[in-house]
Amino acid sequence: MTNPENIVVQLCVQGMQAEARGPDVRARDLFLQTWEAAEDDYDACLAAHYLARHQPTPQETLHWTRNA
Repeated sequence: MTNPENIVVQLCVQGMQAEARGPDVRARDLFLQTWEAAEDDYDACLAAHYLARHQPTPQETLHWTRNA
């Protein structure tokens, strides 16, 4: 079960809210913060999944997808 107190989960929620509002620059910044805040494999997988969605090239998307 996902812990809603987990900072990575909180940042992912904020990033998804930013995605819904428009330009994804803010969302990408929030997802990058999730990667930097990750403390275990679960956090890193979650962060990489969302980072993959905001990459400028297919190669970078693949890199983050593989990390996830």
